[in-house]
Amino acid sequence: MQNKSKATKFIEFAEQFFLAAIVVFIVRAFMLEAFQIPTGSMAPTLLGAHETALCTKTNLRFPTTAFGDDQPFSPITWEPALVIEPHHWLARLSRLFTGLGGDKIMVNKFVYHFSHPERWDAIVFKYPEDTSKNYIKRLIGLPGEAVEIRHGDIFINDRIARKPKKVQQALSYVVYDSRLLKDSVAEDFWLTTTGNWTIDGGIIYGRAEGAEEAHLTYAREIRDYTGYNPPEAAGKHIVGDIILIFKVRLEEGAAAALAIIGEDERDFILKLAGSEHSEGSYLAVKMRPGPGTFFVERSEDVRLSAGITHEVKFSNLDDLIEVRLDNETIFRYDYQDEPKWWFGWPLSGVRLGVAGGGAQFEDLSILRDIYYIPGLDRAWLGLPYKRAVPIGMYFVLGDNASTSRDSRIWGYVPEHFLVGKAFFLWWPFNRVRFIH
Repeated sequence: MQNKSKATKFIEFAEQFFLAAIVVFIVRAFMLEAFQIPTGSMAPTLLGAHETALCTKTNLRFPTTAFGDDQPFSPITWEPALVIEPHHWLARLSRLFTGLGGDKIMVNKFVYHFSHPERWDAIVFKYPEDTSKNYIKRLIGLPGEAVEIRHGDIFINDRIARKPKKVQQALSYVVYDSRLLKDSVAEDFWLTTTGNWTIDGGIIYGRAEGAEEAHLTYAREIRDYTGYNPPEAAGKHIVGDIILIFKVRLEEGAAAALAIIGEDERDFILKLAGSEHSEGSYLAVKMRPGPGTFFVERSEDVRLSAGITHEVKFSNLDDLIEVRLDNETIFRYDYQDEPKWWFGWPLSGVRLGVAGGGAQFEDLSILRDIYYIPGLDRAWLGLPYKRAVPIGMYFVLGDNASTSRDSRIWGYVPEHFLVGKAFFLWWPFNRVRFIH
């Protein structure tokens, strides 16, 4: 076989290069494209340009920004600043990791050619006020729907919009985590109401004598704050949608362990009975003020074995109570159709309890749900917010609800402005994951 001439080799190389360029063009134009997040409107789900802060009280490093929603980071303007750590401690920006760029994501550009966008999708679209810019927000309202923001929740056509499991996980923010706290500060988060309690780092021990109950109250307000935002954007709204996760071990002879989540006029009371307790376990609701306590569900079979560590997840999300014990659902209470009344300032809170003996709680974390506000200009006014989404339009919100500029400010996204669905975060390496 004769050697190919230089001209022939060049032609073959040019053909391959041209073919590769066509493939890249087709993929980028019609299938997949990489984007970088410029601002913090989707934080902490997706981070724009940011700093890393270090809290000396908890040793927790966390992303934060001292800039507004649409102001990308500039190293020239950076100055040392105090920020607020997710546990509400003051922290100082760390110079070690200054000037971190925004997350880099992949966007599926062809998916909406074959299927309709779905609520809670993270979508990329052309900004209606400047189509040369691409924005990313979360899709909330579909064409023809009535969207309402009420007390932190989204209502669609007068029904609460519940989030799919993976979206809920992405939009749940840590308020307290006993595993992150130093021993010297753990006690500052709790207040003994009744009984005897000791707190040793991540371990909480309570004891009630006789037939009495001992109660320990989480001493801080749970607000719509995220450590990503600067102090002036600190949480201004009390949040009642709460997730409580912990491990519990009853001592021999103890009657029960308790956990209570409060939201406005309701206390949701979980009582997990010991193996020797006659009443069994139950989920109850106590109204304040109102008709007192009524029982939602009881179970004689659900019991805690003394000396055995059990895992509990107790959540109040979108008007739905769910209790999981050792990864199995034991109680579920849907109260979205129950009458609600609200007197004065909103209330929320968490309490732990033990009855007739001793119990140890550990690996305890408190998370809150995202809290949507009616708009940056309505947050303090208590004004209602309800919009009818026109046909051919979409209503979108940023996950950083207290600072995001979105449909609350500039209106709807036309269907033909959709670019695609964000589905994968590929950089930085320590944050690689699918986007929900």
